[in-house]
Amino acid sequence: AWWTVYTNLRPNDPTGPKKLARLFLMTKDTRSALAYIEWLERLEDDNLLWPKYAAGIHEKAGRINKAIQYYRSMLHIDPYDRPAHIKLAALLEKAGQKDRAAIHGNALKLLGE
Repeated sequence: AWWTVYTNLRPNDPTGPKKLARLFLMTKDTRSALAYIEWLERLEDDNLLWPKYAAGIHEKAGRINKAIQYYRSMLHIDPYDRPAHIKLAALLEKAGQKDRAAIHGNALKLLGE
């Protein structure tokens, strides 16, 4: 409860949302964790960790389009992120977007698969 109060009092400080996101991830409360992860994405828009967590949560829940969105945001931060290219290619393939999946397959070849 203390971190919730702290977070509400200091909305631009990432300390509270980080603690709460990790706490909710540890307790498997992904819905609450996602709320804080999305908050952290806005505060730390150059941090790969938060879209990676969000993509994984959405992928496990079967929300492929949301997972694709987060893997793409990871590639906006770091276009050389091989795991993001691999996951994104697989999800695009699964979503029936073979041409877009091939783009990420080609990126992997260029990155030295």
